[in-house]
Formats: sequence, structure tokens, C-alpha cells
Amino acid sequence: MEDRDNNSKKRTPEEATLVSENKRFRTELNVLKPPEPLIQLDLINQIKTKNEGYEFRFISKKWYVRWEAYCLGINSRPPPVNNSAIMNEKNKLKQGSEIEEDYLVIPLRAWNYLVLWHGLVNRSHELTFLKPNIAPPTKVKKLSSKPKFLVKKELLSDPIYHFNVYRVGQTTKRSQSFTISASCKAIEFQTSLLNTLDHSLGTQETFKLWLLNHENNHLLSRLRGSSSFVITTQFLNDKRFAIQIDTSSISDSSKLIDILPHSMNAKEFYLAVNLIKKKPPQEQAMPLSYKKTLGLIGLQNLGNTCYMNSALQCLSNTPQLTQWFTNNHYKQDLNTNNPLGLNGDLASAYAAILKDIWKENTNFTTASRSSISPREFKSTFERFNPHFVGFLQQDSQELLSFLLDGLHEDLNRVHDKPYIEIPDFDNQLSDLEIATRFWQYHTARNDSIIVDLFQGQYKSRLVCDECKKVSVTFDPFMYLSLPLAQQQDEKKREINIVYVPYLPSQKQLKTKVYLAQDATIEQLKQEVENNINLSSINYEYSLLVTEIVAERIYKVFDSTELVSSIQPTDHIYIYQLPCPSSSLDHPDWVIFPVYCSLQSSLRDDHTDKVSPIRQFGYPIVLAMKKGELQDGFDLYRVIVQHIERYCIVKLFEEDTLSPTIAPSKNALSVDLPQQPIHTTAAVTSAGGRPTTPVPNLFQIKVFECQTSSPGLFPQTSQATDWKKPAFQEDLVQQGQGVIIEWTLPKAQQAFGSSFSSIKTDAWHDFDETKTKNEITLQDCLDEFTSDERLTSEDSWYCPQCKKHQHASKKMDIWKLPEIMVVHLKRFSQFRRWGETKLNTFVDFPLTELDMTDKVLGPHEHRLVYDLYAVDNHYGGIGGGHYTAFAQNFLDKEWYEFNDTQVTRIESNEIKTNAAYLLFYKRRA
Repeated sequence: MEDRDNNSKKRTPEEATLVSENKRFRTELNVLKPPEPLIQLDLINQIKTKNEGYEFRFISKKWYVRWEAYCLGINSRPPPVNNSAIMNEKNKLKQGSEIEEDYLVIPLRAWNYLVLWHGLVNRSHELTFLKPNIAPPTKVKKLSSKPKFLVKKELLSDPIYHFNVYRVGQTTKRSQSFTISASCKAIEFQTSLLNTLDHSLGTQETFKLWLLNHENNHLLSRLRGSSSFVITTQFLNDKRFAIQIDTSSISDSSKLIDILPHSMNAKEFYLAVNLIKKKPPQEQAMPLSYKKTLGLIGLQNLGNTCYMNSALQCLSNTPQLTQWFTNNHYKQDLNTNNPLGLNGDLASAYAAILKDIWKENTNFTTASRSSISPREFKSTFERFNPHFVGFLQQDSQELLSFLLDGLHEDLNRVHDKPYIEIPDFDNQLSDLEIATRFWQYHTARNDSIIVDLFQGQYKSRLVCDECKKVSVTFDPFMYLSLPLAQQQDEKKREINIVYVPYLPSQKQLKTKVYLAQDATIEQLKQEVENNINLSSINYEYSLLVTEIVAERIYKVFDSTELVSSIQPTDHIYIYQLPCPSSSLDHPDWVIFPVYCSLQSSLRDDHTDKVSPIRQFGYPIVLAMKKGELQDGFDLYRVIVQHIERYCIVKLFEEDTLSPTIAPSKNALSVDLPQQPIHTTAAVTSAGGRPTTPVPNLFQIKVFECQTSSPGLFPQTSQATDWKKPAFQEDLVQQGQGVIIEWTLPKAQQAFGSSFSSIKTDAWHDFDETKTKNEITLQDCLDEFTSDERLTSEDSWYCPQCKKHQHASKKMDIWKLPEIMVVHLKRFSQFRRWGETKLNTFVDFPLTELDMTDKVLGPHEHRLVYDLYAVDNHYGGIGGGHYTAFAQNFLDKEWYEFNDTQVTRIESNEIKTNAAYLLFYKRRA
């Protein structure tokens, strides 16, 4: 007892206070039982916000995040507090551990509560941190030039900054230094800095600050080791070495943690300081835009938070909502008892950041501020939705959706939500009566400024395929989520095809079709027939679907195969055939391919060695009735008719090919096997001309089917001179193919003297169906309201059949809100290829978007909307960058908001293929 008293007498006043505080905590905790999870979270957050006390504890972030999830009801109760992940064998902080990534620093009182409620795995894992700025002065003097506590910029707890200070333009034998808490006010930082320099700031004096780039090792070695190093102004203007800190935007109450650049992750910091004379007030030039317009304030990127900044800037320029918040009308609607909200904290945090953005400029200091930190808002929003905790890249549309939901719950005028069971109306009432009932049910539980401005109503109609049961519902929506018209919907995919008509007088066509993943090749054929309008053909035909690889038919698809076997990069050619079936084993028809090749100059006629086939161009597919090919001339004539469509000369006129034309030297060096035969100058018809083709254009060879062929057509690896078989009725049998072998001079005369017009694909030769890479917002709206088939993957539970059924579904817009947010579904999840982003350009109107004809519900006037903001996403999946375009509702000018940068833009710059969210407001 005597020893304890003696020890007590030796304690400093600060240590005695600490011991007393710990005793009080232990006494208090011993009588407490663990409160409800949400109360735990609220209490700990309050303690962290006050940030009081002298002693702090390190805690594993992994455990802390799990505990937060438990408090929010999305995870089970966590095990005892466990810091083993951040500790080494010596029970010290593990080297390489980073604050906010691996651990947090929390006040001692918060630590004691967590240990009391959940226990502690190992008492030796208690890591203590003492605040140097309120510790005994003697301890501060003992700090070395390097900090003992290494920190990052982005800290929710209270890091300590240690600064080495250099004057601009003066030599120094050693740096002067000071240590200060990041949570201190700017005035404290300024005072500490000036005290270190032994200088009092005059009324006509201010200072400039530069943060020296800690990544430049050569520079730092000079700073640390030189006794005569001079930091010049020229050096400080070089962004590679220094970052200037805008002191004009710093108010006395600003926190140091919000002043320094957010990219600062150095272990020690060097500040260059210059004391300068203030300019007379009349010389202080305020930017013209700030004199006239409020709201042009950027938002600092806290670390991958551009998704939040862009959404906030778009929402900030919503005049009705912003004025309602900045005029404090929101306070009368705060719902602090709604368990689905955040006790009004989210609404208050949003009001605070709006007031910062739209603060009236009364002097140069506030007028010249260019950006603010949204840190407090983000911290509050994270409490509402832990999914956004941390600094990972997130989706701007998801944040906007959760933000509007959270604001609605914080401002819900309904404090006691009634239970409402939605009846099945069974078509007993009109659509108007049903829609009115549904809206009344919704507003009986949901009534807020968000509902007033942002919520509309869908009409959904489902029809069961089996019992024809019709179900009609009217659901509220916060934004219109529109599929891109080319995309159709998330379960459909785009297939590029080339259609080859059988008649030589008709051109080939390229088109796109959109089919469900489980669609068959037969459905692909039907879609092609609809796209190209083949219903007008008055003769019997069939379609042969093939895959072309290296100018050869690699595969013939069976009608029952799924289109999911087609890869996005596959070359799909669909051949029209003049026979009732494209089956390659048809009893009455012979279907065979024809390939073009060049005679090899290396062929030795005195040996039996087979020469390689120098194939070029895409194949032709012919279909002949058995018995029609009686001799070689008939076969030759049919081939010439079909090959002429790709030639630059006529093949049915005598003497067209002059034997005196010699190939150019350049032509001989062309890699001909890689070149196809198609040209844009192709002749389309032989009708009306002499029926005798030019003789001896090529030699005909026949090749046999090989068992190693992956397709149903034969491969062209070997071919023999054609001779009429003695016991065969037809010259070409099913399972055989034809190669027409050209000499180089004749091929050049038929397809171009140097093959320069022959392309490796036939796309330049084709007519095009509608395949433009641009779509309109109207196209997207049309696609949204089109009929949709619900198959086995997304079947509907029919209340009449009492099971999931295939059904048809149609969505329509019944009611539109005053503020219409359009979400373009650029990010799509495909079962086979994963998530993709569509960069399709969508043409949307800036003014006078007339939605009258798209709304089924009653409306007294035309529904005309004007664009006022766009949320843009640049880049691809898992990354990229968000910016915002917004029209300031005061000066009516358009501006780009790129984090801290705010730039005026012209209206013709607004439409890009990065547009992701469109914000429209309805005209009065």
C-alpha cells in the first residue's frame, strides 16, 4: 500500500489524470450490459466524433468492419476483439501495416466498451498511442526529426504530422521542425508554423506553402544533407517537385487534415514557406464567375471518390431540392425515429455540403475558394450504407440510388407506417383506378420531398403462357433504367452475320441480330429472314449457317444448336440455297462449296508430290438437283455465273480477258492466299448477255471429305484434277467440294491487276441494314416499352397455375416525376462473357424532350423536359473516372465538374458516349 502511494506521488499531473480516467472507465464498464447492436454503433461513433482524451488504442480494421456489419444487422455477432493480424511476434505493430487499410486508431473509452461487450483474444495485443500535442512539453522536445507515429493523409482517427520547414530563397544549416495533430484548426497550424520560424505575421503579411514531393529521393537527400541548399521559386513552380497549397481557401476553423493534398502518403513531410506582402484590397482580382454565380465549387477526391463527387454535383444543380435544403425547409421534415433512416443525420449532412457549395461569396477569401472536402458527408453516408466504406471505386448510379433512398427515409413525413396488403384486382377495375390505388398504398407509407420530386410510376403487365392469366401492377420508380437499344436486354446478345443470296444479281448483306442466350440456330434463321424481309421471295429456299475461318467453311451449324456456341469474334456467313432444306444429306440435292486458289509456281509435274493450295477469297456454296450436272461445261457455266458478282470484268463476253496484259512486278509480291476475291466493282448479273462464258478462266479440281474435318463440308488440304467418274450420275457428289484454280495473270485481270481492291473481308462490298453505331434516347425508350419474353431463367410465378411459368411481359410508363433521372444501362452482366461496358453513343435532347406520348396515365398538359445535368463515366469495367456536366440554375451556363476542377463548357460538348445518368426537369 505504501509502494502504491509512493508511485502515485511520482506521477505527473497528466499521468494521474490518465489513471483516474481509467479507473472511472473500469467502474463504469463493470456495471454495464451490452446494449442493442445499433446502440453500440451509435455510442462508439459519438465517442469517435468527440475524439477526446489523451490515450488511444489500435484496433484491427478487419474486426472493426465485421462488428459494424453486426450492428447494422447484416452479419452475425463477431468473435472477441483480435489484433493478431496487425501484430508481429514481439507484440508490436506489424511492419507495413497501414492505417485505414489494416488498422484504426480509436479513443480509449471506445476500446474499453468494445472489449467489455465482445471480449479480447490477447491482452498483450493492446497497442497504445498517446497524443503528443497535449502530452507534457518535455516529451515533445524528445521527439526525433523523424516521426515515431507514421500516418497517411486519409485518417478517420487522429494522426500526428511532423514537419521540417525551410524558408524560400535562404540557405539553412538545419531544418526547423514542429509536430501537430491533424485534427487541429488551421489557426493552430499557422501559429505553430510561425512560432517555429520565430516570426509574427503582420496584418499586411501572408504566407505561401509548398508540399515537397516526397517521392523525389534525389531532392530529399539534398535537403537532408546539404548545409547550403536554396529552394528557388523556379524549383517550387515545377509540379514534379512541389505541390502548392492554396492558403487563400483556408479559414481559421478549417482542419489541417482537410488542408493538405489527399494524395500525401509520406512518412515525413517537408514544407517550403514564403512570407509575402498582401496586395492592397483594390488589387485583389476576384474571378468574374465567382462574382456572379454561386455553386461553382469543386469536390476534393478523397481516394477513388469521383463516383460520389459527380453524383453530388448533378444533384446539387437540381434547383427545387437545393433551394429547399439551403433554406432549411428540410428541418421541419426530419424523421429522427425512422429505423430505415439515419436519425436525420444523412439529410443534415447533405444540407451541410449543399450550403458549402452554394455559400454566398462575401469576400476574397471565400470567393476564391475552388473546392471543398466532402469527407464529413462521406463519413455519414457510410453509416447509412457500409458498402461504400473505404476508398474502392464504386458505381455512381448505385450511390445516387442509395442517397435518394436515404434522404427519403430521413425526411419521411410518415412516422408510423401502416401495414398494407396489396390485393389482386383481377381486371375488376380500370387501369386508372388500379394505378390510383397503388399510388395511395405507396404514399400511405412514403411521403417526402424525394417522393414529390423524383418518383414516378410504372405499369407492368404479365401474361402467363399456359393459363393466359393477366397480372397488372403499378410500381413506383426513382429513375428510368433504360437498356441501350443495341443491347436489347441483359439476356440477349449481338451476333454479326453476312447474308449471301443465291442469285448472282443480288448483293450480299451484313446485319446484326439480337437473340437470347438459349435461342437456337433455327431462331437465328428466322430473325435473319425478318431483318432482311425474305418473305417477298416467291420460290422455295433454305438457309445454311456457317462459320468461316481463314477463308474456308470451318463449320456448318445444325438448326438445333444454340447460338451461345457462337463467339463474338466468329465470322458467321448465312447462305441462301434454292432447295427446301439445307441438310447436307438431302436425297434430291447436292450442296457443295467452291473455293478459289492460285496455281503454285513451285509445282513439279514430273513428281507425285501434292502442291499446297494457295486459297484466296471467301467460298461460294452451290446447290444443284441431282442429275442436273451432266458434263463439265454445265459445272463450269454455273461456277462462272456465281463468281462473276465479285469480278471487275464481265465473264460472259468474249475477249474480255486480253492475253497481252501482264501482271505488274508489285502484284507478284502480294501474299495472294490471304486475299479474298470480293471487290466493290463487282458485276451483278449476267442476264441479257450472251450465255457462253469466257473459256479457260480456271481449272476445276475436286476434293474429298476428310474425317478430321470439324465441319460437315470437306477440307481443301488435297485436291485432284477433275474427271467424270465412270459410274456416277453427277460430276460432284455430296461430301465433295470444288476448287477453281487460276493462273496469276487471269486472276489479276478478273479481280484487279494487283489485287489492291480485294479485301480480307467482304464488308466493303455489302449493302447494310441498320447497323449504325449511334442510337437515340427514343430508341432506348422504345426498347424499354417493348414486349419481353420471360423464359426458364427468369420465369414468372403464376398465382393461378401455382408455379413458375414462361410469360410475356410489357413495361410502360404511367406517371413521370418532376425530376426525371434516366439511367443508361451501359454495364451488363452476361453469363458467358462476364460483365461488359457498352460505349455506344446515345443521342439525347438537351431541350424539349417530349414524353407525352410515352406516358399512359392522365396528364393535363404536354410533358416536356429539359436536360440540366449529366453524370459521365470514362473507361471500362472495374475502373475509369466519373465527371459531371451541369447547368447552373442561376446563370444558366453549362460547367464541367471534374473533382476539384470546375470549367465552363459549351452545350455542344455535352453529348458524348460517356453519358451514364441524365437529369431532366419538367417545364412548368
